[in-house]
Amino acid sequence: MGRGQIEAIAASSAGQHNISLGNLQQFPVPLPPLLETSRIIEKLGEVEAFIETLCKASNPHLQKLSTLRQSLLKHAFSGKLVPQDPADEPASVLLERIRDQRSELEGSTTPRKRAIRKTKKSS
Repeated sequence: MGRGQIEAIAASSAGQHNISLGNLQQFPVPLPPLLETSRIIEKLGEVEAFIETLCKASNPHLQKLSTLRQSLLKHAFSGKLVPQDPADEPASVLLERIRDQRSELEGSTTPRKRAIRKTKKSS
């Protein structure tokens, strides 16, 4: 019913509906009875108090999570999360190997990419 009333006073151009502020200000907005409004306000107060209680209860846990996260990151970056195998290669060696593999791949794919581009342009 409300939608129909709004559409009746809305202007339309190219399928886009617009309504002026003046027309909108004259549009009646139904309100619940005072007794129902009071109940709604009371219920919102209860919900707000419950949310506040939850927030207060969760704050210490959020603080602890932050501390645990920092501790976890510290242990991870210092290599203390799992026992270290002395046979594992050092990170510097691994990173160098990855760099070498990337440069090999980049060197081998560059001509192929150019060839593909030339083929696409000629099509």
